[in-house]
Amino acid sequence: MKYAFLIFIGVLMVSCGTENRDDLDVKLEKNSEQTSIPKYSSKVYYLQNVGWCYQVFRGTKMILNQKHIPAVQGIKGFETKEKAEIAVNFIMERVIAGNERPSVTPEELDSIGAIDLAPEVLPINDIPSEYN
Repeated sequence: MKYAFLIFIGVLMVSCGTENRDDLDVKLEKNSEQTSIPKYSSKVYYLQNVGWCYQVFRGTKMILNQKHIPAVQGIKGFETKEKAEIAVNFIMERVIAGNERPSVTPEELDSIGAIDLAPEVLPINDIPSEYN
């Protein structure tokens, strides 16, 4: 009878210890969720009379709504959905790195294939001599 009582107490202590560890695990999971890095996403869409545009989201909040090609004069969207996707993926790299308001140059967009720079949008000193 003595041994049965001791076994009962031992089992009770072990089960109480397990519950506390489970509670601790749940608390740790909740704390890690609170300090997690924001999740970013993007969306490419077509805007009538403009072209392809993009949006960038942090969670459910829109942080960028690019309705025209950035750094290029005029209100003109990207020529194709694929070019808009190239541009937004490039921008997303900068956003994820910590810059939620990234800047981009026409030369960068040209180098990644998002736009094709025509001689008329090149800086004056970069225009080939046959266009002067």
